[in-house]
Amino acid sequence: MELSVGDNAWFVQTGGKNPEEDGCHACTVTVVNEAKFEATAEISDPDSVLDGKSMTAAAGKKSPSGEQNGSYIALRDEDFKAQGYDDMVNLRFLNDGALNQNLQLRFGQDLSYCYCGNTCVAINLFYRWSKYPKVLKEALHQSRHEWAKALAAYNAPVDDDNCPKVWGGDDDGKVVDCFAADVKAEYLGAVRADNPPHVYALVTEAYLQLFEKTTECPRPMQQAVIITGESGAGKTYTTGKVLDFVDTINTFACEMAGDAPSASGSESLTSKIMQTMPIMDAFGNACMPRNDDSSRFGKLYQIYFDKRSRKVTGASVQPYLLEKNRVCAQASWERNFHVFYYLLRAADDGMKQRYKLRDMRQYHYLNRFLDNPNIMAESDRVFEESQGLGPIGLFNEDRSVIQFDICDSNHFNMTGEMKTKSEDEDGHENPGGDDRKAFAGLMSALHATGFSEQTIDEIWRITSAVLLFGNVRFEKDNEATLSPGSKEVVQEISELLECDFEKLLFCLTNFYIYRPNQKPLLAQHQRVQALGFRDALARTVYNDLFEAIVFAFSAKLKPASADKDTFLGVLDIFGFEFVEMDKLIPGSVVNSFEQFCINLCNEKLQNHFVGCVFNSEILNYRDQGLQVTTDDFDFLPNDETVRLLQDRARDASVLAVLDSNSGNPMQKGVKGDDELQANLEKAFKEPKNWTIKGQTVPSAFSVPRKTKRNGYMGGDTASGGPRGGFNIRHYAAEVTYDVAGWLDKNRDSVGREAYEAISTSQLPARESLPDSPSMLKRFVLERRPVDEEEVKSKKVATLGGNFRDSLHRLVDETLSSCNCAFVRCLKPNTLKVPKVYDGALILNQLQYTGMLDTLIIRKEGWPCRPLHEDFFFNYKPLCPNSTDYKSLAAELGQRPGQLCCSSGDAPAGRLKDCLLYTSPSPRDS
Repeated sequence: MELSVGDNAWFVQTGGKNPEEDGCHACTVTVVNEAKFEATAEISDPDSVLDGKSMTAAAGKKSPSGEQNGSYIALRDEDFKAQGYDDMVNLRFLNDGALNQNLQLRFGQDLSYCYCGNTCVAINLFYRWSKYPKVLKEALHQSRHEWAKALAAYNAPVDDDNCPKVWGGDDDGKVVDCFAADVKAEYLGAVRADNPPHVYALVTEAYLQLFEKTTECPRPMQQAVIITGESGAGKTYTTGKVLDFVDTINTFACEMAGDAPSASGSESLTSKIMQTMPIMDAFGNACMPRNDDSSRFGKLYQIYFDKRSRKVTGASVQPYLLEKNRVCAQASWERNFHVFYYLLRAADDGMKQRYKLRDMRQYHYLNRFLDNPNIMAESDRVFEESQGLGPIGLFNEDRSVIQFDICDSNHFNMTGEMKTKSEDEDGHENPGGDDRKAFAGLMSALHATGFSEQTIDEIWRITSAVLLFGNVRFEKDNEATLSPGSKEVVQEISELLECDFEKLLFCLTNFYIYRPNQKPLLAQHQRVQALGFRDALARTVYNDLFEAIVFAFSAKLKPASADKDTFLGVLDIFGFEFVEMDKLIPGSVVNSFEQFCINLCNEKLQNHFVGCVFNSEILNYRDQGLQVTTDDFDFLPNDETVRLLQDRARDASVLAVLDSNSGNPMQKGVKGDDELQANLEKAFKEPKNWTIKGQTVPSAFSVPRKTKRNGYMGGDTASGGPRGGFNIRHYAAEVTYDVAGWLDKNRDSVGREAYEAISTSQLPARESLPDSPSMLKRFVLERRPVDEEEVKSKKVATLGGNFRDSLHRLVDETLSSCNCAFVRCLKPNTLKVPKVYDGALILNQLQYTGMLDTLIIRKEGWPCRPLHEDFFFNYKPLCPNSTDYKSLAAELGQRPGQLCCSSGDAPAGRLKDCLLYTSPSPRDS
């Protein structure tokens, strides 16, 4: 055990019964129980709710059995650098408390970035640039010098609390933009160690390693920057900054070659690549409670470079798993996808007539209060008083909120009044202004990336039609009968999509039952089935529109020389996501198939991340002449969990069992869900333990108790009892999944009748030129109903199977062929405000992003690696008779204690000595 009585330490707790007690608390060790691997410590932290209390916990994050502890006590460095450490690998003690302390110190100094080995940690500082007048913003984005000049010329007082500042040195207290042009110039071509931590340093290093070998990358090879983090942590923002810096690098490369991209007067290629972001943001992002601009999909940019000139030749974009359920329903404080609001706010009278647009309050897919006469009457009054600009949002007596504009939830919670965040160029409130401005930017981006007027016209037709599907209503009878006015809505949809009205009308209420060797049997939907079918059709049409848009501009940007070029990949992917057990509500708030897919992706990426860290560590050791393999590390990888989730062999994984059940068309509804649950339990309930690297560990699959004691009983079975779902112990947390509706989601199909109706559209027939691709054609090509032979041969594509294949291409083919750098984005608070640091929230994210794995892997090896001369100078007092670093290392290796546990624990490399523990040097005391 590393702990002794009197040691300064951290009491670390996550997932405690009282969330206020979670976090890292400074303490002093009072009791050590080696037999139980426990310690007791007295909390001495004025900022902690536990101050003055004694807490008993495990003496380290990892028990001797290999189990990870939710609460534990670990050593604390009292001599911690006041400004923190640029690279957390250099921390004296490697634990959660040290990481948290370092991040909090740097956050307090407005330092967004630090390193953790080959990972860049990026904390969202939440400063709002829009608060500044336009002239000052533009000056600040150029340089501090230009900011000072503009500020001197500006006559009005300026509040500079909305921007980070420099702390210390000659510029102490001065405003700074860490993405300004002068900052880019400092990182352009520079070695990482020459500048403070920054995502620009990672991009510069990756760019160099495309063409040259370095210590970290033994040969020139393809590179990837992998950006992860939870919603609101700044992933999309960081992706934009990476692409912007690539534009700067390319401009410099072009200027060095004497052919600057702007010389011809046309927009540069890298600028066109940048223009893809507002398009994807519009159709794939939405406002969420914790993030006003949350990406509801993942994406991989591949930016191609010519190997000789080192200039950008083009790019491609691959989207992943759009959250299409958002089209039909949103929770409180959420909005639908941005594009709907952009279009409805900015459309002129001609567009409103052409695309049959309405007041946004009149769409069921945007306004779940549309059937509430009291709320709608109040909204009409506000609408008239605001001269058509409002209301910006609606709420009911339960304070459930609908946002038409992005609003300030903190203001609402304090005052009960809605307040827009939309502002004009001078920072004044401007309801709807942000949406109108974003629409103009979207149109500019569509034109810049080569979309013709004909294709843009089709995009707005489909977008409007998707919204109108929600206004097709049914009478409250058992059978699906259209409500008054709904037939006219169907007529509008058919005119927008230029498809057969009668067929579209028929498919919304009727369907055929197909049986082998029999004539199809006509049947009518039940009302609940009709609503689900309508929503599924709307979601599918929108999803295919989104993918068609992305693939269209990707095809235009991808160079003909792509197979010969090298590339830099930039992956912006969704973070680990789940609803905790005590917050689950069967049938309403559950971890469903979408969360499973997202967490499968994160589990696989974490597996890749750990592999990259191992490889980096092993390369460092071998560079020192030390022969090391992964077996020399005690860290347990998550390979078995990945196999459990996605293995292709029959019934060997959750996805395999799901696909097997989905292949039976008679297995559906509640009975189908029950059958799926039973088959999952049959396949994975045993064995209860796995053997990994000679250690026995619990299986990642388990079944929760079907009682009310755990706060969750699962969806109802066909017999009325609780189903219960199943648990997966992921690398980040244990998650309870509810299988209700998984079969339908996995089949990801629309009915034959719906396909036949939509495929009558004349829009694809208008596709005549390469620059005018049809956006509806993807639906027609991809959604063709399967025939009996395909069902029998089990060649039917599923959403889960397709996602597994795309993950294989992403991780096992693309990323595995790259040298990868990682950016872990962290969110310091849920209020979305600057200068507020929530240690417990950061601690959870450190766990979810696997940040500690980097340090744990390093600690399993030799975390302290001083140069020979430093090693000899610092540790010679322990062995006065040693004559050089080799004899000192040999003698220390024979001595037990905290520094070295056994012979061989202090090997000498070519340039450095590797020590097992980062113990204080004798000269420190």
